[in-house]
Amino acid sequence: MIRLGLRLALASGREAAVRLAIITVAVALGTGLLLATVAPCTG
Repeated sequence: MIRLGLRLALASGREAAVRLAIITVAVALGTGLLLATVAPCTG
């Protein structure tokens, strides 16, 4: 399923690949900030 999604996302060329990379980095940063905020509360 992930392979199909990647193939469809990258089918439209370089612009779609750049957009996918930016979204991936944004999600990773958001997750990191969320974990950094929650971690002191649980420790």
